[in-house]
Amino acid sequence: MLALSSEAVEALASDLDLEILRIGVPEDFDARRLAVILAGFNRARPEARLETISGMSADLKQKLSAGALDIALVKREPDSGPCWAAWPEVLVWVKGAGVDSANGVLPLALFPQGCIYRQRAIHLLDVAQRPWRVAFGSHSLTGIQAAVASGLGVSVLPASAVLPEHSVCTDLPELPPTELALISREGALTGLQRTLVEFLRDELGQA
Repeated sequence: MLALSSEAVEALASDLDLEILRIGVPEDFDARRLAVILAGFNRARPEARLETISGMSADLKQKLSAGALDIALVKREPDSGPCWAAWPEVLVWVKGAGVDSANGVLPLALFPQGCIYRQRAIHLLDVAQRPWRVAFGSHSLTGIQAAVASGLGVSVLPASAVLPEHSVCTDLPELPPTELALISREGALTGLQRTLVEFLRDELGQA
């Protein structure tokens, strides 16, 4: 019992020595890719404990302002504020095989309100006076990808998220690019937080 108690005390002390890094990631980011990147950071810096929160980019920005996050990846309009790094996202309209996107009311597979892809799609269709309806909604990138592949709806996705089962639509309004930005809370970051920022900047820049 004494040995077990000693081990518990040591484990607790070790846990208290860890620095917690709170990072926010968009709901529509590639979860598998992010998991690989964060696992790599954990291996490189075992003194850090990552707490990852997913959400819509607008919500992640609010959490940063409130001090609930230290660092966040967000989807946003290009050059819309300070950031540690930013990567342009080429957007495309995608549909399933055999889906007619040229005629009739366009069925859409969309992320929830607040998503910049959703805003892009609806705004451009409204400007073009093209009738549309929401046929499928999901917070998940894989959910939207699956809905498009099965023919449930047309969607807007970054070119990097287009699957072999998707077809790119060329008969819908041209989509301006968005960007993925790495931002942080106000104030100075700790040394380990800066290390995470640099790690993410290097890893995401390799894509």
